[in-house]
Amino acid sequence: MALPRWGCGYQDCEAGVIWRTGAACEICAEVVQDKAAARQRERRTAQGLCPEHGTRPGPSGHCAACELDDAIARPAPAVVRQRVPDGPPRGSCGDWVCGSC
Repeated sequence: MALPRWGCGYQDCEAGVIWRTGAACEICAEVVQDKAAARQRERRTAQGLCPEHGTRPGPSGHCAACELDDAIARPAPAVVRQRVPDGPPRGSCGDWVCGSC
């Protein structure tokens, strides 16, 4: 009877160890880290803390670190370019008197 496999699905991986080399499987290590992070977020949420940073939320419902992250992630405001008028620049009419120079 075969033992049940645990791991990432990589053929040489068994329980987070690569059989050929004996090295730790990087994919399994990432899965373990992701699961630990999810458990930590759940604990923080149950405690009424920010799930990402573990700090108390402010009046807005977000913690200060989340608000800073949002501010950093926002695109910079568009720079409005000054409109360039059509035609020759003022004062460059030459000898002709147009009345607008």
